[in-house]
Amino acid sequence: MLQSWRLQLREAEQAYREGRLGEAGRLLRQPPLREFLPARRLLDKVAKKLVRRGREQAADGQTLAGWRDLEAVQSLGGELSGTGALRHDLVERTLNEVVDYLAAGEPHTALARLDKLAAHGPLDGHARRLRQAAQNVREARRLVRRGQFARAGAEFETAASLCPEIKFFEQARRQCATDAETFRQRIQQLHQQVGQSRWSEALATAEELLTLAPQYQPAIETRQRAWEAVGMHLDISSAAGSFGRSNWNLGGQSGARPNPRGSGSMNRMHHANELTTPERRFVLWVDAVGGYLVCPADEIRIGQPLTERRVDVPILADLSRVQTVLHRDGEGYLIEPVRATRLNGHPLESIAPLRDGDLLELGQGVRLRFSRPHPLSGTARLDFLSRHRTQPAVDAVLLMAESCVLGPAANSHVRCPDWSSEVVLFHPGQSDTLFARTEGTFEIDGKPHTGRGPLGRNSHVAGEDFSFSLEAL
Repeated sequence: MLQSWRLQLREAEQAYREGRLGEAGRLLRQPPLREFLPARRLLDKVAKKLVRRGREQAADGQTLAGWRDLEAVQSLGGELSGTGALRHDLVERTLNEVVDYLAAGEPHTALARLDKLAAHGPLDGHARRLRQAAQNVREARRLVRRGQFARAGAEFETAASLCPEIKFFEQARRQCATDAETFRQRIQQLHQQVGQSRWSEALATAEELLTLAPQYQPAIETRQRAWEAVGMHLDISSAAGSFGRSNWNLGGQSGARPNPRGSGSMNRMHHANELTTPERRFVLWVDAVGGYLVCPADEIRIGQPLTERRVDVPILADLSRVQTVLHRDGEGYLIEPVRATRLNGHPLESIAPLRDGDLLELGQGVRLRFSRPHPLSGTARLDFLSRHRTQPAVDAVLLMAESCVLGPAANSHVRCPDWSSEVVLFHPGQSDTLFARTEGTFEIDGKPHTGRGPLGRNSHVAGEDFSFSLEAL
């Protein structure tokens, strides 16, 4: 019978021949195999092949794979003659990628690449300047979102002075100055319109301000006041709308039935109007992808963004205070019409099930697409097909169940095509704490985590090629 170490060696040789170099190295490092000369010789061959493959990957622009090969070589022990050349290739290529990302206006990805570089040794002067410039741009964008254009312009100017070869920084500074002047003019207009109670004009001006600075609080508050002033009249007209009719032509709509009692929807509306918004809502800002309103509750109210009776999904449109309610019922969803609601073109008067791909129409022209992207998650998504916007303005609404998938796959709840792997937001067990889970090491609020970590109400999460933030509402 063969000795056990010879069996281990055969297994390592097989892995080496099949190109599974990481597995071969792991087997060869285990006792007692590493004590034998044939194993040490094979270990040397594995290390040399890792170095050669790493240099090929670096030349091909696959720096993350190249860094993994370098780490694998280092884990085998010793310093091969080609290891220094591999490190040099990876450093040079990574810095080129950082410059490319900054030139494309993606500071978070650039910082993730620099963090990877810093894990393998101190950064040189050029890399430190790139890191500082990336941090300046990231801070400038945060300030722009809040309407602090003067401070943002100073951050862009600092970045441009640190790295004048990256033209994007100076272009961003000039654009910031242009937007700052437009912002100043719109603020003056807004003050005049509010002072003269010209609420329709104030609403339009507030929208323009929020296009420039989505988190500018005075514009958000003014928009709420404007919708409250305008919405009072709109809501009165909605109350006398089409729900007085009793026999709806459903056209054979599956799951939708007329309400025989006629008044059920109106009774439900009265109850729904008395509810308050759960505090667990938040906005998910995914860098270079978009913003998403996340609603974890099992009951989601959609309506007008008035201050005294909040809804989960406030839409700037001619809607009632509560227009429609969506219910998560086990693994499925139901839609409850409170005011005029259509499902796939057919009017609703009673509760009906929602299916992937259903088209919702609320009030006069608010059109939404309901979808269930991931087959293993109960989370659903609402996408706007009309030109209406939520408050705050986002790209879509996520009705979050037990998990929410962000990643490059087509069935992700948030599609992030440039990410190499997915990130899952989830609630473990019955816990209300939200966690993030992904492969490898990543940071939450600047602290490293491996595999998973808990999120705070306003956490920032960053990995090798991804970055996103939470903003509590």
